[in-house]
Amino acid sequence: MEAVRANVLQSVKLDSPDEFVKLFNLNVLLKKDEDLKELVSSLTEEQQTELWIRLSPHIVTATINETAAEADVSDAINKDPLQLLQVAIRLAQQFISSSDCIIPQDLFQSVLLLHGYVLASDHKHLKGPMVKLCESWWLNSTEGREALSSLPVVFLLEKCLQEKSAGTYMSRLWKLRDALGGIDVTSGKLVWDLILNLFTHSAFLKNSKAQKFLSHAIVMQPLMLKRIHQTVKYGLGQASLAMAGIYAGIALEAWKKCEDANVKASIEMEMIQDMMYSAIYIKRGGSKSLHARLIKYMSHIHSIKYQSAVNAMLVNLYKPFLWRSLHAANADVRANAAELFLDAMPLVDTSKTKKECEESLQKQFDIMADLLEEEDHVVRQVAIAGVCRVLSTYADQIPHEVTSDLLAVLFTKLAWDQSSIDVRVAVIKGISQLLENHVNYALLSNMLPSVADLIHDKSEKVKLAFAKLLIKIKHIRAFKIWKIVRREHVFARLEVDTGPVCTKLVELTYRSFIDESLSNDMQLDRCIALIESGLERSRQFYKYVVKHITLQQAVNYMLLLRKCILTCVNKYNENAKENRRPSLCTTLSNMTIAAQNATTVGDFTMIDNNITLFHKDTDSSQEEELTIDNTSVMRGLFDVISILWAGFSKELNKVGNEELQAILFDKFSRALLEFFPVFENDQIQETLLFIASFLPLSFAKQFCRRVEREFQKLPNRDNIEEAFPESVVLCVCAWGSARKLLETVHKWLAPLNGICRPRRSSRDGGFIAASLKASVQVVKCVLNHPNCLSKVQEENSLLQQLFERLAQAQIIVQHCLKETKSFGWEIDTLISLMTLHSKLLYIIYEGDEKKLLSHITELSSIINNYCYDGLTIDDLALSTIGAKKRRRLQDPQETVLSADDSTLCLNVGGGDYVRELSTKAAQLALTVILNYVALQNLSSGVLHISCSLFKHATLLCSAGLAGTLYEVLHQLTNSASVSDDCNTDSCDDSLGEAWVQTIRSFTYHVRGADFMTGKAKSSWVRLVQSADLLVLPLGKRIVAELVESFLSLLDEGDITSSVYERMRMTIHSSSSIQSLVSIHLQNKLKDCDEGSLKDNICLLVTMASIS
Repeated sequence: MEAVRANVLQSVKLDSPDEFVKLFNLNVLLKKDEDLKELVSSLTEEQQTELWIRLSPHIVTATINETAAEADVSDAINKDPLQLLQVAIRLAQQFISSSDCIIPQDLFQSVLLLHGYVLASDHKHLKGPMVKLCESWWLNSTEGREALSSLPVVFLLEKCLQEKSAGTYMSRLWKLRDALGGIDVTSGKLVWDLILNLFTHSAFLKNSKAQKFLSHAIVMQPLMLKRIHQTVKYGLGQASLAMAGIYAGIALEAWKKCEDANVKASIEMEMIQDMMYSAIYIKRGGSKSLHARLIKYMSHIHSIKYQSAVNAMLVNLYKPFLWRSLHAANADVRANAAELFLDAMPLVDTSKTKKECEESLQKQFDIMADLLEEEDHVVRQVAIAGVCRVLSTYADQIPHEVTSDLLAVLFTKLAWDQSSIDVRVAVIKGISQLLENHVNYALLSNMLPSVADLIHDKSEKVKLAFAKLLIKIKHIRAFKIWKIVRREHVFARLEVDTGPVCTKLVELTYRSFIDESLSNDMQLDRCIALIESGLERSRQFYKYVVKHITLQQAVNYMLLLRKCILTCVNKYNENAKENRRPSLCTTLSNMTIAAQNATTVGDFTMIDNNITLFHKDTDSSQEEELTIDNTSVMRGLFDVISILWAGFSKELNKVGNEELQAILFDKFSRALLEFFPVFENDQIQETLLFIASFLPLSFAKQFCRRVEREFQKLPNRDNIEEAFPESVVLCVCAWGSARKLLETVHKWLAPLNGICRPRRSSRDGGFIAASLKASVQVVKCVLNHPNCLSKVQEENSLLQQLFERLAQAQIIVQHCLKETKSFGWEIDTLISLMTLHSKLLYIIYEGDEKKLLSHITELSSIINNYCYDGLTIDDLALSTIGAKKRRRLQDPQETVLSADDSTLCLNVGGGDYVRELSTKAAQLALTVILNYVALQNLSSGVLHISCSLFKHATLLCSAGLAGTLYEVLHQLTNSASVSDDCNTDSCDDSLGEAWVQTIRSFTYHVRGADFMTGKAKSSWVRLVQSADLLVLPLGKRIVAELVESFLSLLDEGDITSSVYERMRMTIHSSSSIQSLVSIHLQNKLKDCDEGSLKDNICLLVTMASIS
């Protein structure tokens, strides 16, 4: 090592550094960092100083040469200056790492030079080693470290921005956090720009050390406070709710760490209070709006108000504007202020006297009561949520009288608020919040029965929320669920409510019917009692119970019901053998249990939170026997079995459930043989066939011939459309007869080969009509059941023949419309056949864009070439107009009345038949196009074809197709906005023309009393909302048409309140439409003279600005 040391010292004294670099590259002892460290440690202080004095000029020269090489300067002195710089950095790293070495001034100057060079040039070969050197310089607290801190900070900041998982870099950056204090805002602009970028980097912000680092950055450089705050406000616009909380945590952490009073005050005023102000005065929006993020920001700070310093800060910062905002004229401001106030409550300055604190609290209680009585429903909704949160959180600290008064308003007034569904939902959710604190149980137990009728509310949202509340109450021992709501009401709702509500109601009650804790007899009793209370009720219950029970429970339950029915059948057979009718003795001796020590009300028995249904004779105390003569109960039991099996059919087919499936196959295949001869009721026979359809062919050979005969007799059935035996088709497909099914249906559809079919009076006319109807029902059934469809698709050639046969229906419809004659065809049958043809097209040619486009084109031509001629305005209606004003359509032949819609009627040359056929054919075509656009990637060809239909928008709306027409345009607008193929001027023109024609149609019909109701109204609102997706020029064109149409309406006069509301609803359905309408009207107002037109424009301006 001594020889190496001597060679190093000798080589550095030479005029050229080549020998020095060569020595480091070739000597094995100098290639490893450990050997180099030993060399450096062996140097004396004089040698260390001399080394860097000699080496420093060479470093300067090498840096100049490297810069010249980068600039392609030809007169560079050293051929390879990079190697010298790399050796110098390695050597400097060992000097810093060794505790025995001094730091000569020339060493610092050399490193400082390299720091500036690498920072400016971003040299890829030197950057990594140089960053490590500067980082070590800082961590060792070596003199002059502040001047060398920028490079490692910049490097680590860039890495944190680039890498998705920057945990290692963040740990290194955290160790350099104090370096930020020495980086000036002006000279260190690069550093602070990178830090600002980190405030909008979501992946970085999720790191806890990253949050602490950014808080530290705020404290270390107060001059950046405003820029940081502006960046955070910008970041909130794209951030999630969770990120909003992180931003608040960063600001609050900076406030806590700050020791400088002035800086702390700046953080309070410029960051936190500005967010408070913005949260109060911003326009309210949905859960993903900027308003929601600002509320989340403040809510995070409110959650730490238990700290006295934070509480004092909130009281001080809210004081200037919160209390007056609660009484502002604008409802949004009041709602926002109420939300913040109730989230931060109590806002009490604890430094004041006890009396002053109590007075302040009482004022806040009064404000809470006033907010519940607010006139605006949004403010009431916010107040309910906030008040319930406060009552739940501070239940044991709020006076009992205050709690009682507030709850009285909730239960007696707001729970029945007819002006807003959301208010009633908020009350229910608020009650659920109150249940989180057991202190409220005493008050709620007396008040909850008063809101039991909410289960019959007209709104699904309210009923769903109330059902969830009942489920929560059921799991609280302090409450008896059936004392709050009557069980008859719960079961009655099953017959009329929607799926989500029924699912929750069944979740509330199903353990009373199917549970391991119940005996078999008790489960049977309750099932029978439920069936007797209503067949539809029991069907709905078991339809949704499959979502809450396991497969094993379902199988056990089905076997239990099978055993019950089989026992009744055996008893019946025994009595038949004895040549006498079944006695009235009890079929199952242990079918029911005694209701000792239980409260009986009517036919029901309450046991705690469960309900036991007893099957009792209403005229005596004796239990009523169960026999097969009780058709309704037997039918209900079979329905339950079929519903449970259908609900678990997919799960039974999964691997691992073969044993359970085999048990069902074995038990029911034998049982069905006994059931079929005994039960002659048509509905029960239908259900038995449905159950049999789940059996494989090996278990169902005995039923095959029976099913085939039933299938062949389908055309002979009466009212086949109303009572179609789907189970027959299911059995045919399940037992391998799909080919026969297709052949038979194909034969039934043979009359479609001709335009004219035999009249009803002919010998075969009635059978032909019945055969067509039977074919429709069979194909519908196949398409609606995936298992049947998969079996049929295996017969590809026959399915193709059926598809081609169904295509004839479309030709027949065109011919009937063209000739304005019926030719003996029924409208509903033709439309049904066309519908099936379209559905089969999507199944057979799925993914074939060319074939699907061809079908869309054909359907569009039906509307353009045939349906339009069938939908014309009655001449008699035109004669009743008198002097009423009219407005011409783009097509001179189309005239729309400005009179009441009662004067508008449709007529056709061929009579009502063609008019009805035209309407239904157009409805079918629009529906098919709508489904196509929703499921496929929209192409420019489909867009042009679909938009061509809207030239007849007025007539189509007159025919009652407004809702479907609006849905089609809504879907076209949505799909075109994300389709690259539709990003052309021609597509924009087509879409714009469709919008213009639709707006004109809307304007023509807006006076109709029944026009904007139901589906049409909701579809119109969705359509206008989709205008936000349109490009700006197209949006301006639509707005111009909308304004002109509305001005025409106002010019005609006689604008009713309903028409005015529809116009206002249209403008306010879309934020972009509202803003563009306001701009358009302001420009139009500048060029308008005094008169009725100016008055109408001012009226529209007022309409567009209504909050």
